[in-house]
Amino acid sequence: MQHQPLIEDMKMLNKTLLSITLIGLSLSTSVNAENVRIVVSPAPTYGELSAQSSGALKEQDDSTTGSNVCLNVGLNGSACFKLPQANTIQKYSTQGVKRTYTYKYKMIDVEYSNTDKKAVVEALKKSGLFESVELDRQYKPLSLNDTFYPNQTYLFNKSDEHPHAMNFEQANSLVPENAQPVGVLVIDTSFKSNTDLIHTDGYRFYTSGANESVVIRPNPNYLDLPEYANDDHGLAVASVIAATRNNSLGVAGAAKNVKLYAADNRLSVTGLVQAVLWAAGELDHSEFDNLPTISTPIKVINISQGGHGDFGCLRFEQEAFNLAYSKGIKIVAGSGNDNRDSKTFFPASCDGVISVGATNSSGDKASFSNYGDQVTISAQGVGIGVLMKENNGAVGGGSGTSYSSPLVASALAIMEQINSNLSVKDATRLLKFTATKIDTQDCNTLGCGAGLLDAGKLADTAKLIKDKEISKIEHALSDKSECEKTWFLDHFGQKARLCESYKVTFFAGLTSDSNTYRLSKISKGTAFDAHINDSNAEQPEVVLSTKNGTALVSDFDSNTYDYAYQFCSTKDGSLVCESEYNTFDKVELSKPASCS
Repeated sequence: MQHQPLIEDMKMLNKTLLSITLIGLSLSTSVNAENVRIVVSPAPTYGELSAQSSGALKEQDDSTTGSNVCLNVGLNGSACFKLPQANTIQKYSTQGVKRTYTYKYKMIDVEYSNTDKKAVVEALKKSGLFESVELDRQYKPLSLNDTFYPNQTYLFNKSDEHPHAMNFEQANSLVPENAQPVGVLVIDTSFKSNTDLIHTDGYRFYTSGANESVVIRPNPNYLDLPEYANDDHGLAVASVIAATRNNSLGVAGAAKNVKLYAADNRLSVTGLVQAVLWAAGELDHSEFDNLPTISTPIKVINISQGGHGDFGCLRFEQEAFNLAYSKGIKIVAGSGNDNRDSKTFFPASCDGVISVGATNSSGDKASFSNYGDQVTISAQGVGIGVLMKENNGAVGGGSGTSYSSPLVASALAIMEQINSNLSVKDATRLLKFTATKIDTQDCNTLGCGAGLLDAGKLADTAKLIKDKEISKIEHALSDKSECEKTWFLDHFGQKARLCESYKVTFFAGLTSDSNTYRLSKISKGTAFDAHINDSNAEQPEVVLSTKNGTALVSDFDSNTYDYAYQFCSTKDGSLVCESEYNTFDKVELSKPASCS
């Protein structure tokens, strides 16, 4: 059909229109047409253009309709829309008071065919009609649409309504769009297929207990095993971490962008150790039939298994954990459900394992949760939404440290996507330093670790310290401009004293109610821990102790001494420090020119 050109007078008003073919006023809808909403701001001459294209406008008419316009887009494409009205036309309100609309942006619905949205936007920009052209954006609800999500209040951001929520949505919002997925291994039993949970891979390790006579060889069949027909513990635990989010089904996993690996272990330490070694890349594949290669490096392991033992962590178990730590893998385990001191509960009490206690929905220690000095941190472990063995979207409520542990593992998986440079020790400290103290009688008396997990604060702090020195010593004026340095020296007097002062930053300047930093020095080249095994060796000299994350110290002598610090806590009125001395990432003692 022959299309008539748009009004000829437009050519004189905007020469850029000559490069665009404006077609038909009589529109026919293509069967393949699509629609897109675009927001435009008219060009300075648009009021004149639209007035001529629409005919004479009546000032009292608030709804004058613009002309229909079609643009050629590319070789065969077209885009058709109605010209919006410009705000240069004065309107009258119902009270007869003249007014002019000042907001310049207009919405247009564009019907296009044989092209795409991006090309349509470019065509509108080149038409000369508009000063700006932008696609409308569709926002999603801030809450997830998983069926059970409204009940997963422990994942919500903390508020007056949900004071004990753990800020998981804040944490997930901080994950960069281009973040690489994080591998998480769940060591458990009874993994099952479920439409709301995707397993990247898995393996069946020793599936008999240490005292059972029947031993099944390790093999790659880890899902839907007949002996677990009436159990779904592994499925439930894994779903806490990695159930598919925002799919209108089941529950929402606590962490986004996770690759889930499953290791079936029927409650034996040997099977658990093999799974840990598999995650660390330290398991001999020749001894295991069809053992999968892990494609996404595992950074977090969750263990919701354990038991009491009188002889501590088994040596071969601890060695496997140490290997995992050396690869940057964080290991999280439930502290147990016996309402007793967790110091004899393993693997949670093995060195380096992040031991997780459980709280109830009111933020107090759950009645069943183990407690004590070995607990690292607590997370809600009552009424946790989990998937069930009936693969029909069925959801249950899980209670136990089996379910508080994967929430901490999820927080670490999120942290890993934001800042992958943190060592196991630093990540563990960050968990503790960002936790919310649980100020209740049970927790104050028995011990619930550093407090309640705050996934949002953990993620935010990890982001804040990314690619920065976590601990450093520098001149007190090092972060000031030359002008500021001069002002400080002029106004605070005692120039000599200020010029000899240095700022010490401990562990990113973070503080915790339970922590005290102790700064020490020792003769250069001498190991800080040499005196532990040699009574004749020099002992470190304490420079200061402080609960603050930073301190000003005078008279540093880096030519004579090395400096390091310890993490300490107060027990029975005395300061007890960890044996490890932490060196500084940066020591820069040069003075500013204003001090010369």
